[in-house]
Amino acid sequence: QHATNAQKVKILQQINSLHCRIGTWFQVQLLYMPYISCLRSPSDIPSEDKAHTINLFLPSSLPLTFPCDDHLLKYEWDLHQAQANNALNDLRAVINMTYHLYKCKDAFVRGQCVNTHAHGIIYSAESRIDAISAKYTAARDALVILTSKLGKHDDWRWILKPLDRRKDVVPLKHDKGKMVGQQNISWIWKVAGVSNNQEEGLQDLLCVEWCKYQVCKTQCEVCWDLFREEMCRVLAFLEWHAGWWDTQGL
Repeated sequence: QHATNAQKVKILQQINSLHCRIGTWFQVQLLYMPYISCLRSPSDIPSEDKAHTINLFLPSSLPLTFPCDDHLLKYEWDLHQAQANNALNDLRAVINMTYHLYKCKDAFVRGQCVNTHAHGIIYSAESRIDAISAKYTAARDALVILTSKLGKHDDWRWILKPLDRRKDVVPLKHDKGKMVGQQNISWIWKVAGVSNNQEEGLQDLLCVEWCKYQVCKTQCEVCWDLFREEMCRVLAFLEWHAGWWDTQGL
């Protein structure tokens, strides 16, 4: 599909804005990292056709032979950690929205025209999920590099895990045909901060899923108690039956 004139104008405006931001970044960066001028080539000058491909030479992307202030490394660490957490929040929100879009489409949408429009909306949501996933992965990759440069512990890896687009980027309820106790919940719904997210609809969804699992847990506990009681009764019956046979022999 070809871009319209309005879309081309919007893209050009965004490129010009990015061009100005990168130029400002270069000027500020030379004040704190003057040695970057040795790495930057004339081809790194932002232009309208490749402004988004310019290497910003952040501390995480510098070679190990180049010195860098630890304060700058810590600042970038905080930046990427916040980016990764924000990306997870946005990802959960868009996944939840996409899940309800699919349910609404299957339940209420009829006709070719309306279906085409619904597919367009869902495709936009899926594209946004891909973009957020790429943003999270880039932020996490930078954290991995900064961990070695700063000598940090790997505790954060238990929270910000590698993201698999097919296995991890799924809604809370995605295992169709399985019982509640057999369903797997992706780690993105178990990390810290999910319970404090006040997004509309998310807390209701979490409460519903929590209630389902509590019911499943209670049922399993009752079944286990009944099973143990049945085992005790079987043992008692066998002991009585063995004694009865002993009396028959006398």
